[in-house]
Amino acid sequence: QRRAARPRDSACDSTCDSACACARATTEPMAALAAAGGAPVAPAGPSVVNINVGVLGHVDSGKTSLVRALSTKLSTASLDKHPQSKERGITLDLGFSAFMRPVPEHLRAGCPFTEVQFTLVDCPGHASLIRTIIGGAHIIDRMLLVVDVTKGIQTQTAECLVIGEILTDDLTVVLNKVDLIPEAQREERVAKVKETINNVLATTRFKGSPILSVSAIVGGDGKAGVGENAANQDLDAHGSQAAAATAAATAADGAAVSGVQSLGLEDLVAHIERTTSLPDRGDVSNEPLYFAIDHCFPIRGQGKVMTGTVLSGSVEVGQTVEIPQLKEERKVKSMQMFRQPVQRAAKGDRVALCVSNLNDKLLERGVLTTPHSIPLTSAVVALVRKVKYFSLRCPSRSKVHITVGHSTTLGTVTLFGSPQLKEVAAKYAGKELPTLEFDDAAELEYDAELRGGGKPKGGPFLHWALIELDSPLICQDKSMIIGSRLDMDVDTKNCRIAFYGRVARQFAAPPTPAELQALKVFKWKQREAIVDRVADKSPAADGTVRNVVARNMFSKDADLQRFLGKTLETAAGERGRLESAFGKTGKFNAYFPDGARLGRGDKLFLRFKHLLFASQDTNKRILQEL
Repeated sequence: QRRAARPRDSACDSTCDSACACARATTEPMAALAAAGGAPVAPAGPSVVNINVGVLGHVDSGKTSLVRALSTKLSTASLDKHPQSKERGITLDLGFSAFMRPVPEHLRAGCPFTEVQFTLVDCPGHASLIRTIIGGAHIIDRMLLVVDVTKGIQTQTAECLVIGEILTDDLTVVLNKVDLIPEAQREERVAKVKETINNVLATTRFKGSPILSVSAIVGGDGKAGVGENAANQDLDAHGSQAAAATAAATAADGAAVSGVQSLGLEDLVAHIERTTSLPDRGDVSNEPLYFAIDHCFPIRGQGKVMTGTVLSGSVEVGQTVEIPQLKEERKVKSMQMFRQPVQRAAKGDRVALCVSNLNDKLLERGVLTTPHSIPLTSAVVALVRKVKYFSLRCPSRSKVHITVGHSTTLGTVTLFGSPQLKEVAAKYAGKELPTLEFDDAAELEYDAELRGGGKPKGGPFLHWALIELDSPLICQDKSMIIGSRLDMDVDTKNCRIAFYGRVARQFAAPPTPAELQALKVFKWKQREAIVDRVADKSPAADGTVRNVVARNMFSKDADLQRFLGKTLETAAGERGRLESAFGKTGKFNAYFPDGARLGRGDKLFLRFKHLLFASQDTNKRILQEL
């Protein structure tokens, strides 16, 4: 009867309002708080630490069924509530739910918390939703990679593995749907799939990661069951009830929970608990707030609710926050974590914030910040590394899709500095990307294209990249960025993620010519000459000569003045200098103070640096040393 009275209970996206039943689970408590003066009281009970677990994998691998089976708490955006998700039968947007466990025994000594809240970030698996996947993955602490055991590694499985390598070092592979393999063949076939996956992981930073076998729903039909903790919640307003491995953890493996049978979930939960470490959130007291918004919807008569994850700093009720993309500031009226009122949230927490007088149609995803702490960014210099599975060329000055958090725009990429980064690249090969400061005074050689590979290909490689954005983004210092070719066909078998990197320098406005000139990026240029004759009366006793006349480097009308005194080299590496012009035909005199083994027809080389961003007048000078 309740559901019949709420015809919109299947909708939950940026168009939600108080008529939406799934929103009411959040809006009704928020409204009650507002009616009471808008000052929520933190819920009584144990102190809780939040850990964000990304659930990624190929479309139809059973991610949402697994999340449903594990969850005991649902947010307004969970379990495919979007109408199109229900219609198409696939996840189209990020979903958020959670389950609670006591702090594992191995962490209890000196631990200030008594419970762990595992927030499950259910990411879409369809190729067309890669932006959403990347946006969801950037907030995670650890990752579950869900694989359909009957199909093994698929295209989006590989892309999700790439995203995982970029954003976390904690991976567990979950082989789902094992019940679809006949029991007599199950052990052998699962072992073969594990072997294949282990071989794939061996080439990544996830070598040796655990692989567990489960079946979120035995038989593959219906909804996952209801956990004991979930059964005590008013989940009917959400249109479905969450199952919980926390319930299975106290029952026998394979036992039906509320009429739905699962396999291996209690082993998975036990593994998650056993391998959990407390995230190092650092001291947030002096950090500015940076809150990633993933959903925004209105509450009639109260304001707008923004749900998301605190990535740095903290936020409190009554605090003034800025929405940089709208250039507006608002005061936080009330806050909730999974429908429980709270007064404060800090780095790592998932929370819903209620504010007034905000046009939610202008804000689907974005960020909240401490006012004036993080400007819009029009360009960045970032340290980047090529994704080894990306097989296409990515030349300098090409456009790629640049993602920071939930936001994506096109950017023009200029690459440089790989020769100067050789030692750093070797030191961090196969490891997390280092955080480096960008040295404005450094001379950095231009790179024609993005390079990757190990020693056989001359690597490993790192690059500095100047990325000029078509549209400004909100970007923290040291933010992780991802470069992709999202224009590629969604049915392609090629990896679309080209590179990832860490921001080292930001430009609030498009870089001025003076700012670009401060980047000492150069290309090597080379001119060649041919020895016309030896000017020495006779060679030295060792056969070397010191003075030669050369031609073919300049035209007869060329002004040689700016080349005088510049270093010349022979094919053998012997060094001399361009001494003076010889006549008016473009010939010149060259002098080698230590002698050189030269004769008529031998080649001389003039190598110099051309500054990529320098003015025309500057580049008229021949720069061999900057």
